[in-house]
Amino acid sequence: MSKKTLNTDNLEALGAKKLADLLIEVSTGSADIKRRLRLELSHNLGSSELVHAIRKRLVTLRKSNSFVSWRKRKALIKDIDTQVIMIVKKVAPEDPPSAFELLWQFIEIAPSLYERVDDSRGDVGDVFRAAILHFEAIAPLALVKVETLAARVWNVIQDNGYGEWDGIIGILSDSLGATGLDQLGSTSKISRLNQLMLKPNSTTQSCFCGSCAGVMLILLLSVKSGSFSLAFKKSQRRRAICTHMLRNSPQRI
Repeated sequence: MSKKTLNTDNLEALGAKKLADLLIEVSTGSADIKRRLRLELSHNLGSSELVHAIRKRLVTLRKSNSFVSWRKRKALIKDIDTQVIMIVKKVAPEDPPSAFELLWQFIEIAPSLYERVDDSRGDVGDVFRAAILHFEAIAPLALVKVETLAARVWNVIQDNGYGEWDGIIGILSDSLGATGLDQLGSTSKISRLNQLMLKPNSTTQSCFCGSCAGVMLILLLSVKSGSFSLAFKKSQRRRAICTHMLRNSPQRI
């Protein structure tokens, strides 16, 4: 292999000092690279430092109210994607509870971003839709109390205007378990759930992406009636939920 090929071994051969100088050079004028380097430096000081740095960045993103032009969209997407990468790959292995909180905080900033960027292409939304899936792996390790988790889930699905929390019930169903789902059931009112359920003419695809509250109701009924097991794989369980919803109107339920 050529010694000029860009790979870890060849770059390592340049030496730490030379690489540091190169990074300073290439990061000049690039906010993205500088931000990533600062995050890596924070992580090098310890997980708590990285957690603080990410939290600070998320607060800044949430409070910002300037419109993001099409020229800056790519940089914004890179920025938020970097935050997710650091949460999932750096924080989660060392501090799952903090990773869970940071990921939750990340999803919460979605409305503030949607309000100031044109996401007609959907690539900003893609970052959030991919990020929320990481709860499935992180939540069991975060050891959040079931009662607390159920309360937080109920609160966020009440204000899910941009669909940023779509799918959260299914994603966290293992962590919620029967106890958490029962708590959600006792907290909710059937009349409110019926209003949020899918319309009779909805499709299976819209069920996957649509009303979390409707999915929650089916999960609650399924756990209590034993219509399907929580031990099913996620894909099987979600298909079962959709099929059940399509076959039963709110009145029949």
